[in-house]
Amino acid sequence: MLFVVTGANHATGAKTRLEIDATSRAAAEKAAVRSGVEVHHCHAASDDPVAHPHARKANPERVCEGGSCTKLIAMGALLLIGLLAWILI
Repeated sequence: MLFVVTGANHATGAKTRLEIDATSRAAAEKAAVRSGVEVHHCHAASDDPVAHPHARKANPERVCEGGSCTKLIAMGALLLIGLLAWILI
């Protein structure tokens, strides 16, 4: 089974992501430690959508990701309020 192990490299402190083929999660973590990685998280990698039914699907029609739409609307509102204040004063 393929496991994805994330952690930090002992020597450099750099973030690391390893894909390890192992029989169990513990074996994958041990393999990562042997390769010099401090393990922060380990999970099974699967392309099967049935295994992760609530996984987020990429939507190409969606314009805004995360909080970028909220920030854009807030900046537009502030710009509009500033423009109205400048015109009325």
